[in-house]
Amino acid sequence: MYQSVKEKTKALATRVVAPVVALSIVGVSAAHATIGEDITAAFASGSINLGLAAAGVISMVAVVTGIGFIVSMLRK
Repeated sequence: MYQSVKEKTKALATRVVAPVVALSIVGVSAAHATIGEDITAAFASGSINLGLAAAGVISMVAVVTGIGFIVSMLRK
């Protein structure tokens, strides 16, 4: 009727800890695949954003240069 601490610990380990460890191993392998896909998607999205930012900066420089050219022509 009376269980020692060792027996209680062993019973807890077989009843609770073993299934938790097994499920966490399965979850880690599934999360690892998802993380790789997330990194690839983030890299692709970052490349697109970088291209858009570069195009925006180039167009802003072109507009400012054009306005400067027009103003300098009007002053002459």
